[in-house]
Amino acid sequence: MLYRHIVLLVVLLATASLPCFGREMPRFSSVRLTRGSCEGGCPSYSVEIHRDGAVIFDGPKGKQPGQLSPADMRLLSSALGWIKSASLPSNFYDQITACSDDVKDLQRSFVDVANGSTSYRLPYNAACKGITGESKVGWLADTIDEVAGTEKWLSIP
Repeated sequence: MLYRHIVLLVVLLATASLPCFGREMPRFSSVRLTRGSCEGGCPSYSVEIHRDGAVIFDGPKGKQPGQLSPADMRLLSSALGWIKSASLPSNFYDQITACSDDVKDLQRSFVDVANGSTSYRLPYNAACKGITGESKVGWLADTIDEVAGTEKWLSIP
């Protein structure tokens, strides 16, 4: 957990001078992270973040609302801008999908980004090591979890 905070802080500081901070941010209407179940008991949930910072978590305890702070919105926007500019191979989706079909015991995740009539989907499976771009999408998924605060909805009282 501390590692995630350190990575997020480094990214925030490293990207503080990018144009999206304080001025124009990448445009999106919603971002949804969906994590499926796994054989080890991984929780199945989705968290959707809207352009206004509204968060809807849908998990084991049902739907829960939330709200991102302006700083978390800037971090998410920066992360989305970074992943969009990252050079993912043209066959990335097919490679991850094929790998995920072969490895069924680890959690599968998807990041769906929508902007009006356009959208794109990024799959992720931690078992698919070695595929170019896999760690970048995993980082984006973890960043979405972090800014949305999904841990508070998954913890057992």
